[in-house]
Amino acid sequence: DVSGLVDGANEKVVVDGTTIALGSATTGSTSSGLTYSVTIAGGTATVALSSAAGISAADADTLVNSIAYQDTSADAPTAGDRTFTLTEITDNGGTSNTTALSIASTVHLEAVNDAPVFTGQGSVAYIAGDAAVVVTSGDVIASDVDSNNYAGGSFTATVTNGGGQGDTLSIAQNAHISIGTLGSGHIVMYDADGPGGNAAISIGELANNAGHANSVSVSLNNNATDSAVEALAQAIQFQNGKSDTAAGARTVTFTLQDGGGTANGGHNSDFFTATVNVAPNH
Repeated sequence: DVSGLVDGANEKVVVDGTTIALGSATTGSTSSGLTYSVTIAGGTATVALSSAAGISAADADTLVNSIAYQDTSADAPTAGDRTFTLTEITDNGGTSNTTALSIASTVHLEAVNDAPVFTGQGSVAYIAGDAAVVVTSGDVIASDVDSNNYAGGSFTATVTNGGGQGDTLSIAQNAHISIGTLGSGHIVMYDADGPGGNAAISIGELANNAGHANSVSVSLNNNATDSAVEALAQAIQFQNGKSDTAAGARTVTFTLQDGGGTANGGHNSDFFTATVNVAPNH
């Protein structure tokens, strides 16, 4: 018996070199000709193996000791214990030939966080002292196979290379993104359908980056969906009020952390870069 199953056909047992799905009742043969059948009751699968010709005790030992488990739901396997119990064995020596057993082994399944996918680009011209310009070109894509939101994660846009004195990043308020207040702090609001539709909702808290005007950071909540994060990234704007600031390219790095952590070798972030080409104001 294999108990604790919750991921359907993604959960499998490997017996005698043959992979057997544990999501539904099935029958078949292993690579060496053993016959198997699977029955399902609740979260427990019962796998019965038989051989018309019989197998030796040594081969039976090898068979049992080589049983393996896998969960092929690579994106979001359900963590928890799967318990394997050898319940009986039957030989061909007569009528009293079945022995009841209770030999158990437990597989502890731990989910591993997959990194989000965060892509975009942009290359914009800017004349020092002019009004702010949006950094990205409007083709930002965010996705995460592990979750439909980024609760506990963060969004950051920072000038990471070529920066000059006076470089400032901020959030442009538009039809989909706005800034609200919460106590003494500020929150980012997202309106999926724009003015006249449903009310805007908070997708995270804007960090106080005092002394770091060239960076914007937002702590995300469970309203921060893919589309909300995409809209936020597309609202980041660059400005430099110093007409004599250093000319040249500024690299702006956009980083998304998904809130899933890095335990057990997981990955929780992705980034892309865009460029602002600053020219002096003559």
